[in-house]
Amino acid sequence: MLYESRKSGHLIPSTMGCIFEDMVSESSGIPRSELMDRHPYFRMLNKLGFLLRGHGFGGDAAEVRVAACEYLDTIYLRLSLAGAMPEVAPAMAPMEFERTGRKVRTVVPRIGSFGIVDAQDLDAWKMVSDSFSDLGFTLLRQLGMGEFGRVYEALNDNSPNYPGRVALKVDRIVGKKKNAILEAEAAMSVGRALARAPHLMRLYDTGKLKGQRYTYHVLQLINGDTLDNLVGVTGTEHASVSRPPSARTSEVEARAEFERAVSLRSGELWRRQRMALPFTHALSPAMVMDLLTSVLLWMEAVHDIGYAINDLKNGNLMMSRRGQLKGIDLDSYAPVHSPKDKVTDFMFLAVSVILLLFSAPVANRGRNVPWEGLIESEARLRDGLSEAWPFGNVELQSDGRVTRDELTNVLVDLVHRSRHLIYTKRPELFAEDIARMVSVKHRLLNEELVID
Repeated sequence: MLYESRKSGHLIPSTMGCIFEDMVSESSGIPRSELMDRHPYFRMLNKLGFLLRGHGFGGDAAEVRVAACEYLDTIYLRLSLAGAMPEVAPAMAPMEFERTGRKVRTVVPRIGSFGIVDAQDLDAWKMVSDSFSDLGFTLLRQLGMGEFGRVYEALNDNSPNYPGRVALKVDRIVGKKKNAILEAEAAMSVGRALARAPHLMRLYDTGKLKGQRYTYHVLQLINGDTLDNLVGVTGTEHASVSRPPSARTSEVEARAEFERAVSLRSGELWRRQRMALPFTHALSPAMVMDLLTSVLLWMEAVHDIGYAINDLKNGNLMMSRRGQLKGIDLDSYAPVHSPKDKVTDFMFLAVSVILLLFSAPVANRGRNVPWEGLIESEARLRDGLSEAWPFGNVELQSDGRVTRDELTNVLVDLVHRSRHLIYTKRPELFAEDIARMVSVKHRLLNEELVID
């Protein structure tokens, strides 16, 4: 009814579509040319643009479900956290661009702008930008960097099957060397398997840059930031973990992987050099519970699909400015063959939960407590929660619906059942404890709108 075709990643409106876009632009204050990027309803329509091809729609059910869930989002949208999201830092803002016919013109990239922190970033940009341009992608900013890849925001003139703007992940260049990200065939296999989960970043395509031999991924662009940046734990989490080559043979092997990654976390301090802004204000207990609930539901859904995350940490989770959690790094995900393959997920989850609880900006916080001193002792964790994260008068906040002990118990149980691998053997208990947390969160809120 509103659109006739799709070109250069954007829908071409009919006469009625033009009138509708003008009406929405006037009422929302968003320029019509920016609706597809900035307005959530039009972003959804753009993602559904492949339906205009007119073939049988029976095979598109999964794609349509993901696009609709990302807009309606009855499970993973956190309105409270959306209100605490920072604006884009000036040094992280994308380039302006101009179109002249089929050509796109941008300014020259420079250190201190467009997410480019140092000379190494600038050299990496220059090394790949022309090759991406030949493919129809124009780099607009560097979004971030991990152990294996730099991620860029790019304008898409490559394929009408992708959105107008995408994220491009390319092998990280260190001096003259590269750290290779996931190979193309394995990446697409993982991407297809995980596409059913709306709370995971979408992988559209992958390949190698001509003349460069660098692997790249075309990914969904998410407007937000990673949890480690938002809560201030950047550089303190465990070292990056690669996908295991095969099924784990024993629990001892998985525990050794955990200990090795934790022992190498000092090498992650380079991440603190990246440009980032934290949550804009202190989080209430209910907002912290919102954050934890999103993390747990993401992990549960990945396991339900039959995969393990392997590299579970706050730096691999992104919160969009709409308050939606997304898993963003698919390089470590692998099929689950037995409960042993979930061991590192739960061990890393215990650490991540403690880091979120004791580092998230909350009012009247006491001293920070190292997670090593809390993860092994239930008594020390209870004392730490009382000292370093003051809940306030929980009974008063909830009109008597939640007690301080109940709130503490659900958090302590979550950490220690994860750390001691009870959930690997009893996944139904993990589901029950998620339901407990959701119940506590709902009863904490008096007048806020709750979507779960």
